[in-house]
Amino acid sequence: MTDSPKYVYVIFSSTQYMIAKFIRAMTNHRYNHVSISLDGNLQTLYSFARRYDDTPFCGGFVVETPERYIRRNTAATVQICAIPVTDETYSAIQAHLDGYVAKEQEYVYNYIGALSFLFRRRVALEKCHTCVDFATELIAMTGAGISPDRFYSIRGLARNLNKYKIYEGYFYAPLTLSDMPSSYFTKHSKKFKFKQTVANVSLLMNRYWNSIRWKPRLK
Repeated sequence: MTDSPKYVYVIFSSTQYMIAKFIRAMTNHRYNHVSISLDGNLQTLYSFARRYDDTPFCGGFVVETPERYIRRNTAATVQICAIPVTDETYSAIQAHLDGYVAKEQEYVYNYIGALSFLFRRRVALEKCHTCVDFATELIAMTGAGISPDRFYSIRGLARNLNKYKIYEGYFYAPLTLSDMPSSYFTKHSKKFKFKQTVANVSLLMNRYWNSIRWKPRLK
């Protein structure tokens, strides 16, 4: 792939986790995760997901590396869409992502929203997103016809971007795991995993409570 003209890459993936398999079973769709990249070689991807491999309920904004898509020597199945954008739009999206990176610890994965989706409901919370919400926000900036105010499923988002599809198959990033070290697969103690999970879920529930408590009354 070439970086000229500029493209925003949307990567739909089928990952090898128990939660991912549950999501696919409930939605009856082959993909359970979506990420954004500005790099045609897919060496840097952005999404909302778990922060550590062994701590499934500690999630938020993450800068993903290719090794996340290779589990037990098996590459994830992906669908990649490439949306052409102007230099101005590309720069705006990069700046938007830089804002997330600068405050990444403030963002929490919206587990409540992910659960409510199974019942066809949307729960929007401040600085809390699912991977689909986050991708929708970024894709809306490209002018690809995706509305930032509409609630999309992964299936619906993939269907709307089908005309931009350039690849479907196994994840193919051209590097080995040793080329890009990451703390993602670091093994953690039970105490660490417990503390991180409690802190993450507590922050999410606090934002959920505040969103209810401070809603303006209808007149």
